[in-house]
Amino acid sequence: MYIHIRQFQVAVTIVALCFLVFCSTPIGHAQVPPGGPGTLISEEMVATPGSITGSGDCGTLNFNLSGVATGPYPAPFFQEQGGWSPSFPKAGTIFNASFQIKSVFGPVVGSKAAPILFKCVKPPAGAPTSVIQGSFKVQYSANPPFQGSSCQMSGTAIVTLVFVIDNASGQIIPQQSSFDEQMLTSTTCAPPVGPPAMVMLQPANAFNPVGTSHTVTATVTDATGHPVPNTTVFFTVTGADSAQGTCMTDQNGMCSFTYQGPQLPGADDITGCAGGGPDVPPCGDATKVWTLPASTPGQVTGGGQIQMPPTDKVTFGFNAQSDGTTTKGNCNVIDHYKRIHIKCDDVQSLVVVGTHATFFGQADQDGVTTNYRIDVDDLADPGAGMDTFKIQTDQGYIAGGFLTVGNITIHH
Repeated sequence: MYIHIRQFQVAVTIVALCFLVFCSTPIGHAQVPPGGPGTLISEEMVATPGSITGSGDCGTLNFNLSGVATGPYPAPFFQEQGGWSPSFPKAGTIFNASFQIKSVFGPVVGSKAAPILFKCVKPPAGAPTSVIQGSFKVQYSANPPFQGSSCQMSGTAIVTLVFVIDNASGQIIPQQSSFDEQMLTSTTCAPPVGPPAMVMLQPANAFNPVGTSHTVTATVTDATGHPVPNTTVFFTVTGADSAQGTCMTDQNGMCSFTYQGPQLPGADDITGCAGGGPDVPPCGDATKVWTLPASTPGQVTGGGQIQMPPTDKVTFGFNAQSDGTTTKGNCNVIDHYKRIHIKCDDVQSLVVVGTHATFFGQADQDGVTTNYRIDVDDLADPGAGMDTFKIQTDQGYIAGGFLTVGNITIHH
């Protein structure tokens, strides 16, 4: 493909005509340190009036310029130096230039080139000025503005220029000239990854029914906000539960930890810390609230006795029922050996699934208000030796086993 660079006379002079041929290679994005744009695409360098100097004629051109870069790296640029020199009478001219953008993230230093086919017609003698004008693509390469990287950004840019030349002196007239370069594509340069600096846990707050599991995901990043892979995260759970565990971050700096929830309502504090270094590790926090499950319609009644090894007898009686909206009931449990008496004040949730039923509520345990959970199985009628009864409270009391006498009935 050929792009024309036309050299023509301004005012009364006949112009010279030049032709350029170019090539291009589409590529991707770039990454930069914290606060950086992450790409050179759409970076634009524009020379300000009076900043262009140089000399040349129809066959050769050398220029120096400075100006302002806008877009991803808004900053001054300078040391833009370039030119071309034809090899008559055939193709072989190379357009060359170097540049530096004084970015706040560090200097972006690069160079560019484009092979061209150059034909030239000299302006007539006595012409006061001539103009070299062109719009063409170039290939560029640049060093990314962060330390410790061997990556090099490269891609294509479009250059549009108008250089008005005083034919008597051969010098560019800056006030009448202009230069614009816009980056079209850029390769990816990943910045060096630093040590873990931040841990974020998700979900930060969660609510789930008791008896289910919970998964928390940690995201580990360095001081620049980039993900840190291959880092061990140490989890600690305190509160209604007590659990510990670890996981290893993937390429996105993420990993997950799952633990089983408690049997009674409550809340957990979850801490995840990124270890492996000599410094105090960064940590993240999350909370988990364990709630009562929604009631299902049903009724369960029962009474009898279980025996806890070696000779502890526990006597119980209860009634729990729900229409799916209103739930009510009561219970009495007496541990004869430990001399513990539990009297249910209410039934707040009842879940019936087949031959198993679970109900929750508040109770009085020897004068102390406590949360309780009772699980029963209706496996025979009568239930001695087959039906089961289990009670636990958040005061730490737990008892359960097969019925030695009595019966449990789930009403369908």
